[in-house]
Amino acid sequence: MSLTVLVVLTSACDNPNTTDYDPMGKAADAAGMTLTDVPQDQIPSCVESTQYGAFLGDADALERWQTAGQSEAALSDACRHIGRHDPEALATMHWNWTALRATLPDPG
Repeated sequence: MSLTVLVVLTSACDNPNTTDYDPMGKAADAAGMTLTDVPQDQIPSCVESTQYGAFLGDADALERWQTAGQSEAALSDACRHIGRHDPEALATMHWNWTALRATLPDPG
């Protein structure tokens, strides 16, 4: 009997179409989500620049910081969200923060 089950199971695999397999992409699309790889090195830049900007009174940074409940973990999640839905904005934040940091005195 186990041989019969094996034949039935393998018979469907004669010519699998693996190019159509995308369950996460379809589910994300149905939910209105965008799947994008977020460059992990850009997340700390987003967090640091947001905190710095909020401290200086930048309205967008202050709103992002307050929306995250002034929590670094929640802010990291918010930055990942930005990276998934607007990768250019996250890249710009990273670029701008990297350039600004180069001009700031070393805190250490």
